[in-house]
Amino acid sequence: MKCPNCQTEYDASLEQCPHCQTANPEHQAYHKPSHVCKNCATPLQKNDRYCPSCGFDQQRSIVRQTSSGKATRFIGPMIGLFAFLLLVALSLGAAYYFISQANSDDAVRSESVVIVKRSSNETIARLKENADLKLSEAGWARFRELLSLDDYRTRMADALNEIRTGDLMIEPGDKTLRYIPTHRLSMQPVDVEITTGDASFEVILGDETLTVPANDRILTQAMPGIYRVIYRPDEGKEIEEEVEISHHAIRYQAGKIELMPRLGAFLPTIRTPYQTGRIFINGQDSGLTVKEVDERPQLLGVHPPGTVYQLKIDTVMGQVLSNEVEQTDGPISFELQNGLVLARSETADLVFVNGEKVGTYGEFASSGYVVGPIEVGKDIVRIQGEGTEQTPFEATLAESMGGKEIELELTDDLKRTLIAATRRFTLDSFQSLKQETMDTFTNVLPDSEIEIRLRDSLDLFKQGGGELDYVPFAIRFSNDSFKVYAKDGRAYAELIESYFIKYTETEYQNHTSWLKKLVYDQGLDKWFFYQDELLYEYNIPEDNTLVFLE
Repeated sequence: MKCPNCQTEYDASLEQCPHCQTANPEHQAYHKPSHVCKNCATPLQKNDRYCPSCGFDQQRSIVRQTSSGKATRFIGPMIGLFAFLLLVALSLGAAYYFISQANSDDAVRSESVVIVKRSSNETIARLKENADLKLSEAGWARFRELLSLDDYRTRMADALNEIRTGDLMIEPGDKTLRYIPTHRLSMQPVDVEITTGDASFEVILGDETLTVPANDRILTQAMPGIYRVIYRPDEGKEIEEEVEISHHAIRYQAGKIELMPRLGAFLPTIRTPYQTGRIFINGQDSGLTVKEVDERPQLLGVHPPGTVYQLKIDTVMGQVLSNEVEQTDGPISFELQNGLVLARSETADLVFVNGEKVGTYGEFASSGYVVGPIEVGKDIVRIQGEGTEQTPFEATLAESMGGKEIELELTDDLKRTLIAATRRFTLDSFQSLKQETMDTFTNVLPDSEIEIRLRDSLDLFKQGGGELDYVPFAIRFSNDSFKVYAKDGRAYAELIESYFIKYTETEYQNHTSWLKKLVYDQGLDKWFFYQDELLYEYNIPEDNTLVFLE
């Protein structure tokens, strides 16, 4: 038979199922149980609440538990459906967010910056999409020429990115979807002020012709571009200049481009090696460097005769000035008034002025390797290789900065050098009178007290007829008078010498004694005389050094 509990086939003569031990209901010894499971009829003990076979709760109805089971079976599909709907909602939200961000002000501005930097054609194409922007073909050509400048697109893109006033701006357009705006590029006009002098002018600015009375000014506007501006006076030759009209031009100052037609005015040419120098016009900073004007001369503008130009160079030591140059027909060049250009050297080499380190050679690159402000002839500039140790002499010079006087060693070699320098000075003095020129002096400091005395003496000699009737023949030195010291970063020497002369006709001998003062030029490795003092009644003993000139 088949077991009613586990459905196992077994012999009907057995009292219970050999597999699950359920009683055989057809056996004569079978007694029907008083308690069975409501769900599966499995025999239960009297106090069993849950069926050991199917787990059915005997205290609950069959209908209630069946309904609960069906609800449980629907939970999985319901959760899946909810997850699907949530995923769809998130996808739509993300799509909306990214579309909104792609059309946000920041995103559109960034995209516009990329377009402006990347392509002139694409920039113009974007601008032409704006129906409100109407330019003539000549106007588009002027703007295209402006876009062709090497750095213009960068200047314009930077202003666009920083939301500064510029040639282009981003305008909000119509909405394609709710809350999702579109944008468009727009071009902004530039204010132009034209100021005249003593004459009236007819000014042709692009497609517009303006009449400006004498000593007057008018304000107009022009779209960004490169313009050939023509100034036609009532009388005389017309003037023409090329002008960048742009919010990003160097000439754009105080919110406008200023044009100043002048009779006889023209565009000057600057010629100077000092590329980093700033150009001043009639004492006012033009904001232009020589390099910028070399690359684009029109930036300087047209100026009338009599305009004064000057160059100023900022160095690590301070500002160096050039001479002031009045405008002429030819190129304008400058000479430094208080600066010196370094000789070529290695970038890491050290630069010293009067024994004090002022920087490396490479640090002067931004100023065109100009050192300053220094006084040529008084300040000593020297370049020393990187890693080179400072000599004791250089260390002493550095220590003497600030007015401290330090005695230096008077070696025999140094003494011979000073004597040779004095001998050279004496010979040069004689030749100066003989040839009636100051060009013979080779070791006199320019513009020093001794040079002024020598120049005055030469003038008196010329006024007296210029007859030279003597020759120098000997010099004597006082050994006790030699003094060498350092002060304010420079080396100085003093000595007393007697200068002997012999008159050519009478052979009469005469001598004068002088206190000579010298300063050492490190760069030239040479001693220069800068001051002397005539000593009366000074006798040098016979045992002192005697130097014969003849």
